[in-house]
Amino acid sequence: RPNVATYNKLLEVAVGAAQHGRATLADGEAILERLKGAGLSPDRDGFEHMLELAAAASAFGTASLEDVEWQLTRMVNAGFATDVRAWKQALRVAVEEAKRGVAGVEQADRLLDAMRHNGLAPDMDAFALALQVLVEAAAWGKAGVADGERLLERVEAQGMTPPVSFYQAIMHAAAAEARLGQGRGGLLECERLLERMPQTLRTPPPLSIYAQLMSVCAEEAKHGRVSVEDGMRVLERLEQSHGRGVWSRLAPSATGVPGGGLAG
Repeated sequence: RPNVATYNKLLEVAVGAAQHGRATLADGEAILERLKGAGLSPDRDGFEHMLELAAAASAFGTASLEDVEWQLTRMVNAGFATDVRAWKQALRVAVEEAKRGVAGVEQADRLLDAMRHNGLAPDMDAFALALQVLVEAAAWGKAGVADGERLLERVEAQGMTPPVSFYQAIMHAAAAEARLGQGRGGLLECERLLERMPQTLRTPPPLSIYAQLMSVCAEEAKHGRVSVEDGMRVLERLEQSHGRGVWSRLAPSATGVPGGGLAG
């Protein structure tokens, strides 16, 4: 007679198939129904497989972030504690939905809050995934530098030091916000971030940060929100930090998109 381990193996099959678009969340639910019909109850492994199945199915549009969150809630309601890894899986789904313009910073904030509610402290990878959600959402006009500042405050409140890539990504979001004509004072907000960096990182901002800042300035200029004087101020900040003539040493790729590779 099949036992719980047998059904867990069947769920593993469903997860593998879902990773290739050949199974959906409904297949997992059908397996659970058969398990319960046999007078058995899902164990922790079973709930984790359902979470993995929902995450895999979301890549093919047959499950959503809400489905993934429900699997986490279901696990908790059954008396099984979640871990940071499980919530990061949900954040990865949020990143993919943000790329399609479906999810935004509200969803990432909700997941970070849920982690804390369940007695878990987000690690740097979790914050980096939330930052990726922000960057992707910014391309759809659904996030900006103010959201990035709030995320930085979350990281620092937990006693962590955000890496340079965090600042680069936030400035990239500011440039996207300005490019869409939705930024309001984005350059000034980015300059405040620039002033904050030496206090946090205990090192001068790298050249790539100034390149990002000039990109924000250029995008805001296209919408009539800044002037040449603002651009000169950015240049002066750069020269004060790194010396005169340093702008010519910036590689063309320095203004490229950060965010990829921020988290595994």
